[in-house]
Amino acid sequence: MEEELRKELQNLAIKTNNILQEELLSHKLTYKLATAYIYDQKTVGVQGDERTYGYPAEITFNQLRKSDGTLFYAKRNKKEFYEFLDRLSTRITNEVTGINRIVWPLAYRGSDGTIWTLEDELKDEYLREIVNTLSSIQHHSLSPL
Repeated sequence: MEEELRKELQNLAIKTNNILQEELLSHKLTYKLATAYIYDQKTVGVQGDERTYGYPAEITFNQLRKSDGTLFYAKRNKKEFYEFLDRLSTRITNEVTGINRIVWPLAYRGSDGTIWTLEDELKDEYLREIVNTLSSIQHHSLSPL
């Protein structure tokens, strides 16, 4: 059973990563890190009028930049950034059967053990604005079964 679950999660991660890469490419974004991780705990979600039981996907990226070199989540790009997150969330939850939520970590641990946060790149006030906006997008909260 564990092997079957591992394969299922791996397939979901591959499909999710493919969509992530397509969206990054279509928006001409560069990055230091962009990856999807699938949690092995199902959550309850709502799609349309239906209750769903699926796995949440965590999307992590760092140093996400536009072609002109500016940070994609810089204040002047915020509307475009939020639209990108919403489109990415919607595509993944609609196109990857088995994924019903997207979570966005605001920090991650690098391979060298360093903890990076959006706060390292942005001012505190703007970070709070991002957190509040992400919290308001329906896809982003986890509800354990």
